[in-house]
Amino acid sequence: MIRSISANYVSQIYSAILNVILMPVYIKYMGTEAVGLIGFSLTLTMVFSLFDSFFSQNLIRQLALCSNDNSKSIARDLLRTVEIISLIFIIIFILLFFIFSHWLSTAWFKVLTTKIETVVISIKLIGILIGLRYFEGLYRNCLVGLNRIVILSKITIVSTTVRAVGTIWLLIFYSSDIHHFFIWQIIITSLTIIPLFLITMNYTGGMRITRKFSVDSLVKDKSFSTGMLIHSILAVALTQGDKIVLSKLLTLTDFGYYSIASSVAGVVLMLVTPVTQTLFGRMVIEIESGSVKGLAFLFHYGCQFVTIFAGSFSMVVVFYSHSILNFWLGPLNVTTILPNLVAILVTANFIGGVLWMPNILQFAHKYTNLTIISNITAILLYFSLLFLIVPEYGSIGAGILLIATNCGLLFISIYVFMFKKFLSSERNNWLFIDLGLILLVQFIFVYLSTFISLDLIPQLLFLASLFVLTILISIFAAPKIILTLINSE
Repeated sequence: MIRSISANYVSQIYSAILNVILMPVYIKYMGTEAVGLIGFSLTLTMVFSLFDSFFSQNLIRQLALCSNDNSKSIARDLLRTVEIISLIFIIIFILLFFIFSHWLSTAWFKVLTTKIETVVISIKLIGILIGLRYFEGLYRNCLVGLNRIVILSKITIVSTTVRAVGTIWLLIFYSSDIHHFFIWQIIITSLTIIPLFLITMNYTGGMRITRKFSVDSLVKDKSFSTGMLIHSILAVALTQGDKIVLSKLLTLTDFGYYSIASSVAGVVLMLVTPVTQTLFGRMVIEIESGSVKGLAFLFHYGCQFVTIFAGSFSMVVVFYSHSILNFWLGPLNVTTILPNLVAILVTANFIGGVLWMPNILQFAHKYTNLTIISNITAILLYFSLLFLIVPEYGSIGAGILLIATNCGLLFISIYVFMFKKFLSSERNNWLFIDLGLILLVQFIFVYLSTFISLDLIPQLLFLASLFVLTILISIFAAPKIILTLINSE
């Protein structure tokens, strides 16, 4: 289990580092408006990856239970059904992007310097790219369900490296046009899908095995499938609503800065994903076997892992956001509000990331009612206030509102209600040990580090060392992690 999570973390952290390196390159060679378009494409990619969770949770569950020929046959039919439905859906989506590309360029975005023709072409390419990334995510989820995390991590590292090196070469030596950037992303995404697809086919019986389109396989558990669909739609609105609204209300340049802050905050969720991906299938198996003790251990183990890694990163960024941005982008590219915006969005994403383990606990039980009711309530409150706050307080107001919304979900939906239904005896251990104790240790350690003179230590070395040391210190406050490390010896 540690090997799988560690491999996933290595690939995610490696990808995050390359993204950090690339952002100043984007700004230098393409400009902030181009970064806004990249941010828009990433937002829509996230939207469709959340819609994909309707299919992926069913796929991961079924693939995790592939212990005999019958279960493999069901998984193969389910995958083929999802592939065909997804292909139809994506073709329609791409056509709509082509049709409305000019309208989006002129009526939605507030473009100041980029040529409209360039924006139109870029939006068409974004539609194609999102469609391909949807299928890339689909086959990634298949490897997660099959517990081929190490193979997936290797593919991620190779594709990320080729993507980054090719992007740098393209911008420096060939063209700094944004549409050429998107063409390269389309090429590398297409190449990445090939090994993901072939490995998925191999571990589900091979290419020659018959795979049938079967709606019955998709709606075998209608209540769970319907619940996941509704949850996916609500999750899209709650997690991406601020970006979609701001892409309309802000200029493309200002939205570019918001995208920069969001990219930093996105690292938090990259540190959460490896844990939830690795443990979801295992939690399903524990539930099917009736092991409450094993399920509780996995739940606390995952929560503590999330708090250690995502919490350490968040704490360092919150305390050192200005120094990080100055080093990363250069003082000339750091606006007055950007450090505060980064700190706020990182905090909001951390709180949102903490919700993931309790949510997959519910999904592993095929239970979605609570997340649906909670998210509907949160969305009604969030959007009713968002349109009032953004015109007055801008992106900072949107970020603070997101923090408040996630806090409400954390304490009301999870602490008050979820633990009444699942693992009721573990409620206080989750709040005070998995979260409270580890976060307190991190806060004290990072706060004390602010008294160290940065003039004596290279800034990059200091920040990297602080992140690593915060993780190591946090482990001593995480009993489940310590127990796993001892037993692995």
